[in-house]
Amino acid sequence: MPVGIVEQLPDHCPWSELSNMAPPNINWCEENLCSWVVNPANTWSNLAFIFVGILFIAVTKEQKTMRMFGTAAIFVGVSSLLWHASFTFVFQFLDFLAMFAFVALPLILNLRRLGLITINNQLAIFYSYVGGMSALLFLFYWLDIYFQSLILFSIIAVVGMELVLYKRAQETIQYKYLLLAALSLGVGGGFSASDVSGVFCDPKNHFIQGHAIWHILAATSLGFLFLFYRQFNFDEANHVPG
Repeated sequence: MPVGIVEQLPDHCPWSELSNMAPPNINWCEENLCSWVVNPANTWSNLAFIFVGILFIAVTKEQKTMRMFGTAAIFVGVSSLLWHASFTFVFQFLDFLAMFAFVALPLILNLRRLGLITINNQLAIFYSYVGGMSALLFLFYWLDIYFQSLILFSIIAVVGMELVLYKRAQETIQYKYLLLAALSLGVGGGFSASDVSGVFCDPKNHFIQGHAIWHILAATSLGFLFLFYRQFNFDEANHVPG
């Protein structure tokens, strides 16, 4: 099957009715199997998100804000696992809902650091962002526009805010982990792009796929991002270093 072109699952397959009624908007390199797990490599590689999420929760203890990283990472892992197992838009939407939730974290934390919001309204901003992006996703799906771009725009917004914060920084901030997060995400994005473009693509390989490598490197990136933001005290209402 050509990479990127969505093909219906055969009628007798476990997920066929739901998948064909509401198909996803993309097909990755891995060949679709007539199985409860349609794309094994792209499915099980999401365990990396669940693993790092459990670690986040284990080490945060009383840090309520940072503990959200763990919940969001596990949400990403479970939802992405279900999406690649089922090849349905229903679970693809859930996957993006989870990604919106995770991207919302650095967005609101940077807004805290910029002094534009407070600990009292950060959750309202968080839910507003997730809800607004979810509504845009449905609009993009209806208009047949690749809604993957919504995550890219959000990442650009995070990077832009970080540049502003870097220029105005009045306290010593360690950027090592942020740079490692960007490196992991960039390399992972390259593997994902090579997968969907067909450059790095063996459809019948259900152990190693470019998009599966993306999952592992993206989970690694989240780990580094967590370590970067952990240097700030976001549970303190009045002082968050910029």
